[in-house]
Amino acid sequence: MNKPPADSLQSSHTVKPLLPTSRRAMLGLIFAIVVALVAWFAGAEYRSLTEPDEGRYAEVAREMMATGDWIVPRTNGFKFYDKPVLHYWATAVAFEAFGVHNWTARLWTLLAGLISVVSIGYAGMRVFGRREGIIAALVLGSSFLCVVGSHVNSLDMGLTAFLSLLLGAFLIAQHHAADVAICRRWMWLTWLAMALAVMTKGVIAIVLPAAILFFYMLWQRDWGLLRRLHLFSGLMIVLVICLPWFIAIGRADSNFYGFFFIHEHLERFLSKTHDRFQPWWFFLPVIVFGAMPWSLFLPAALRRGMDHQSGVFQPARLLLLWCAMFLLFFSISSSKLALYILPLFPALALLIGIAAARMSSRALIFRLLPIAIITTLAAIVLGFFPGLLPLHEPRAANLAFVQIAAIAVALLSLASWLALWFCRQQKIVVGIAAVAFGGLVCTQGLMIGFQQLEPANSADSMAALAAPYIRADTPVYSVKFYFRGLPFYLQRLVTVAYDTPTDLVAGMAWQPELTIAELDGFVAAWRAHPGALAFIRPDVYTELREHHLPMTLIADRQPIVMIVQSPLDARRSDAIADTPAGQSP
Repeated sequence: MNKPPADSLQSSHTVKPLLPTSRRAMLGLIFAIVVALVAWFAGAEYRSLTEPDEGRYAEVAREMMATGDWIVPRTNGFKFYDKPVLHYWATAVAFEAFGVHNWTARLWTLLAGLISVVSIGYAGMRVFGRREGIIAALVLGSSFLCVVGSHVNSLDMGLTAFLSLLLGAFLIAQHHAADVAICRRWMWLTWLAMALAVMTKGVIAIVLPAAILFFYMLWQRDWGLLRRLHLFSGLMIVLVICLPWFIAIGRADSNFYGFFFIHEHLERFLSKTHDRFQPWWFFLPVIVFGAMPWSLFLPAALRRGMDHQSGVFQPARLLLLWCAMFLLFFSISSSKLALYILPLFPALALLIGIAAARMSSRALIFRLLPIAIITTLAAIVLGFFPGLLPLHEPRAANLAFVQIAAIAVALLSLASWLALWFCRQQKIVVGIAAVAFGGLVCTQGLMIGFQQLEPANSADSMAALAAPYIRADTPVYSVKFYFRGLPFYLQRLVTVAYDTPTDLVAGMAWQPELTIAELDGFVAAWRAHPGALAFIRPDVYTELREHHLPMTLIADRQPIVMIVQSPLDARRSDAIADTPAGQSP
């Protein structure tokens, strides 16, 4: 029979209340949660969708809503089978309910981040103790990479949310394994979370948890854990949730299975086909920087994972294996992006929460003081000596970003000094909460400041410049240039010409009628459709002008793109082609 760890909660009947019992403490908690939620959702509408992921995934959901086809994902009209469908469903529902906006495109990932925080916090309280769970939630909700991932419309935060739920439910189930009914209910939730994770990003949600469990049983020699997994009923849950869509899309298009399981899983992992190759150590600095402002707690957290607690089930060791397996898997993969490592952070936050909760005030001050000093110095440099930084063009936009960043880092610095004071007063959780709020506000400030660089990173302003020139029947082309957010912001499809974006290679092969392969084909289409509009890379624009293709310049966004329109009267093309934008020939 399992015994709970000596330094964790003893049983579901003897634990301390998970929430404060006094009216004053409860009101303070509610106020803190409201303030944190306001900070969490801030900027979601103000920031334009960045390229390429945010624009692409928002457009898939928009087309799903617009066409009524909730089975086959498409982006800019092309079939898009890179990932399963749950993320698109969630975003399309947000569009249906609240309209198509920047914030609705990000609503699911924002909620997914909160699901991760709540899942890990609650599991930490149930398995390790109330203080440990609270600190783990604060750490996860303020870690730089977690905050960024929650505010970017990509699939990684949704996957992380369901894996956090899976991990938390599994820890609770095995912690209470002596009570068969409790174990069974939480294991069913574990399997449900796995199914939803599969529907978000594929079989990785099965492969990695299974590998972690195998190595945990090997390490602990606890093969009896297999009997506590409720395998048959759990697998039924996964099949009931996942099979309907996989069967439906396979019947809709026989290309799906080969592309999804072979290309998107095996080839992406083993080859460099997506131009995302990085050295094996790529994720080590990502973890250190992504854990800010908690990076100095990492050594203590990893030591906690090696602890042997009383009882059969060793939750801290499982957390350590979780971190190690995700790091190993993505490090040996040939496809690497920073957000891929997000699912490691819930387990890491729990380990940090356990370590920090059991530190003395002096040990906490030792780790928080460098954060306060470094952020203070950084705020001074950013605010008063921006000339020392290697700012790129456009210099004015980069300088505006640096000024906002100075304010954001200064707020984290202030929070860190305040936390040090609280720790000296033995108010450990309050001090950690101060740093957490500072970390959240700092990251949010940096992301809001990043909007200053929008023209080079989003299709938003480009689409706004072109929109007045587009009618319902106006052909729109994207020539040797493709921002994935253009169809989203224009709310219409764009014909890709003389270009093969890597994420559309398969879709173009399946639907060649939706694209124009050669420049000559675009020239013919342009001459045949007076009034057409095109986004053209500057070097291609120069080439076409040398061949006297009739074009009226609408907007010059060099070095990114030129926006041009075909003259309505092709017979007057020479006159119009030489007319400045906004003037009549």
